[in-house]
Amino acid sequence: MIQNRESNSTWIGQETYVREVIKKFKKEESKSVSTPTQLGSNLVKAVDGDDMFDQEMYQSAVGSLLYLSTRTHPDISYAVSSVARFTSKPTKQHWMAVKRIFRYLNGTISLGLLYSKDRGK
Repeated sequence: MIQNRESNSTWIGQETYVREVIKKFKKEESKSVSTPTQLGSNLVKAVDGDDMFDQEMYQSAVGSLLYLSTRTHPDISYAVSSVARFTSKPTKQHWMAVKRIFRYLNGTISLGLLYSKDRGK
């Protein structure tokens, strides 16, 4: 958090946490993308025969992303809520969507929220 008394503004970011999460899931070398979701992507429930993904790892990743989306990264909220619906039976397709969010975060690590008091001058 950085406060600027002259401009009556406060900046809140979580750069260290984002780096830790990206490192935890081994995505620090991934190429960044400009959006957290792919245009036209449609995630669906798992059916028999789908390639399933490690549920514990998936839930851990989604939990970390949910925390970020509710604190300092509202820009990933839609994407995270989309993947969070599949925590009980994640597939490799769902994991690909989670990885895209990580790739987006890789390019936006230093983003945060700026709160400014406008005095109406």
